[in-house]
Amino acid sequence: MKEVTIRNMLSHSPQFSNRIRVGSLIGLVILILGGIFLVLQRILTAKRTNNTIPTVAYCDLIGDPKRYDQATVRVSATHVVGFEWSYLMDNDCPEETWTILVSEDPTCSVDLPTPILPLDWRGGTRNVTVVGRFNGERGGYGHLGQYPYKFDVICIEEVGRFTPWDQP
Repeated sequence: MKEVTIRNMLSHSPQFSNRIRVGSLIGLVILILGGIFLVLQRILTAKRTNNTIPTVAYCDLIGDPKRYDQATVRVSATHVVGFEWSYLMDNDCPEETWTILVSEDPTCSVDLPTPILPLDWRGGTRNVTVVGRFNGERGGYGHLGQYPYKFDVICIEEVGRFTPWDQP
């Protein structure tokens, strides 16, 4: 009497083999379509969310801080960073705004240059477009409390080239 094992039965059954192939193929197609759906959903959500956020000129932001207090806004400005400082500024406006990166939302961030902070502590500048929450209540923020306002960055949309202090 020939010994029959499950392995022998399965290896000689064309119906079972075909079912495994079809089942695997269907599973793979479902996995790929699910991945595509998630990526598209993330892209569309990010665009929809970003389009509803008001864009405010930096000078308008600090020119009327009560209007924008605790508001989530998009702003383009110069980001100044160094050893004990990180703030937004615009040459056309008199005041600087302390800034911190609260969280980075990957649905709206760009590929950031490495490193974000300078390798040395001399500091420098870069132009940025960021989305965040503005704290327009006048206070002492940042290093030694010398900044009148605070901007909590939640999304970095554009980052310019970093220019160290020792370059023009």
